[in-house]
Amino acid sequence: MILVITSNSTFVKLDTVFRFSTMIAEEYNVRYILLRKLKSYPQWKDLSGEVVMDIGCGDGSESTKCILQLFPRVEKIIAIDKLRRVIAAAKRENAHPQIEYHVANITKKLTLMTWYNKISKIISFHCFEFVKLKEAFRNVFFLLKPGGEGVIVLMTSNAFRDAYDEMLENPMWRRYLKNRKGPSAGFANYVTHFECQALAQEVGLSVRFCQARENTACFENDQEIKGGVENFIRGYSRYLPEDLKQSFTEEYTSALYRRLVPGREGRICMRRTIIVILVRKPEAFIISHL
Repeated sequence: MILVITSNSTFVKLDTVFRFSTMIAEEYNVRYILLRKLKSYPQWKDLSGEVVMDIGCGDGSESTKCILQLFPRVEKIIAIDKLRRVIAAAKRENAHPQIEYHVANITKKLTLMTWYNKISKIISFHCFEFVKLKEAFRNVFFLLKPGGEGVIVLMTSNAFRDAYDEMLENPMWRRYLKNRKGPSAGFANYVTHFECQALAQEVGLSVRFCQARENTACFENDQEIKGGVENFIRGYSRYLPEDLKQSFTEEYTSALYRRLVPGREGRICMRRTIIVILVRKPEAFIISHL
């Protein structure tokens, strides 16, 4: 049993480390602590000589760095991201002899053929909320060796997304924004951990653990919230008439603030739902799952 995942109090403590004002450093700490706890699980204790894949690696400064620090004797880390500019930054800023950075998409099997049946462990933080889950799980099965395992952390809702969905209930905004792509468009649509588990099992993976947790991420001050609103709305404002943009911003901000809650030390926090799932590819599997 994995302590960090099965203990409510432990998981909440991990997530309260996260603060928006120090996003990169603190999110790294959260990932580090979670992966360190995984080391207490027999199949994750050492990983010497194993090939590990980091899905949605970004620029390599977060989870990829954590993996190498905690499992320094891995044979190699295959770090993939679908964005070329991100992989270019990773190669430039976080190169390492044990890390291979590649442009690849977890939902596009043709970009993954090189690693079919070769990956011992898969790790992914905050990537699966932006992809088609069934396709992603199918390709996790495709990539893992028989007996290989993967731990996946995905966020299925937060205050920014919930406030946006409220805006879509208004016919005036829905007219302009329905089916439009923006910062939250790729979010898995409030998938439950039961649905997540079912999708993984449907493609042939066995699920060792799957659980949802509601926790909080906090802002240091009101200015950070406003900055978050601006960043979020920027992705949608191009679909709105110029004379309605200000009204949309005001209504969206109001909807967001209704979802924020007070935190410690005067901070303002938002609730979010995170799913942690640990999957395994059976030693014997049916070829039709590929």
